[in-house]
Amino acid sequence: MLPGGWAPAEVACSAGRITSIDPIGTHDDVVNLGAMALAPGYVDVQINGGYGHDFTASPKTIWEVGARLPATGVTAFVPTIITGPKETARAALAAARAAPKDYLGSSVLGLHFEGPVLSPQNPGAHDPAYLSTDVPLDVWLDPLARIVTMATELVEPTVISDLAAHGVVVALGHTNGTFEDANSAFDAGARHVTHLFNAMPPIRHRSPGPIVAALLNSSVTVGVIPDGIHVHAGVLELVSRSVGPGRLIALTDAIAAMGMPPGDYRVGPLTAYSDGVSMKLPDGTYAGSILTMDRAVRFLIGEVGLTPFEAIASASTTPAALLGDESRGSIRPGARADLVVLDSDYHVDTTLIGGTIVHGGPA
Repeated sequence: MLPGGWAPAEVACSAGRITSIDPIGTHDDVVNLGAMALAPGYVDVQINGGYGHDFTASPKTIWEVGARLPATGVTAFVPTIITGPKETARAALAAARAAPKDYLGSSVLGLHFEGPVLSPQNPGAHDPAYLSTDVPLDVWLDPLARIVTMATELVEPTVISDLAAHGVVVALGHTNGTFEDANSAFDAGARHVTHLFNAMPPIRHRSPGPIVAALLNSSVTVGVIPDGIHVHAGVLELVSRSVGPGRLIALTDAIAAMGMPPGDYRVGPLTAYSDGVSMKLPDGTYAGSILTMDRAVRFLIGEVGLTPFEAIASASTTPAALLGDESRGSIRPGARADLVVLDSDYHVDTTLIGGTIVHGGPA
């Protein structure tokens, strides 16, 4: 999967980077993938935990989960810390700076802080007791803060513009704002929407709300949870047709129950129940997902009707571009050799990070 589409080629790697892309037959020491395909490694910009671990409750488990994510094709991720006690965010920053020795797993690209400045009308699975309009700039301006999700109508536009000026991706989410509020935030520098449709006002023909504002703004990317639960496949098809290539981002919003049997699991300060299909709070509110990125890609291809190139780009190229990371998300000379080998049904066969096989391997 090259920047222009699918093509037969030999991809040469050295010292963790792609050094060249050559015609078939150029090299002698080639691993022939046969009917399988080579794609850029997936980048998950919103994942709250997995395999029994919740990043907000236990930030140190970022690395344990990261070591297992390559099995799902994820070569880099932005651990998400949701609303909780103030000390939680600082503990997460410390944990993200303390990579274990000889760590082999998905790269941690910084943190995604979802909250605490969220709308009380659309808290989702965030504990209302910890919601606040006090902007924690000491946390949000930390160099490891890559994404901040907020109800942008609750802050002054200067907060958004200051964060954007420092390279922080400001995302609109868990909002009760209007079409006009959303456009004001985008004008100030917000450029992403967290899990479109979920935890925000719906589209109404006389009150279009933030969803329509995002879809109409060519500088804004929209994150979706493509599991067939959070958003209907038909609506995702409509969104993909509306935004076109380069603006749709597949994310998992996975929580501790991902990869685990049904049962009760932490969601920050709260507890939710997994029935093996979805996660819900006791009142029936959806609480993240148990989706993996490889399943998200297959759903976009098989149920939404995206081409494989479009679906894979939404999980790799576009999220990397959102983060301003030119080293990931594409197969081209100079890019990191973060790669995933997919079989004909788009299941993950092998994952490489920096040219090193960390999951699977050639027969």
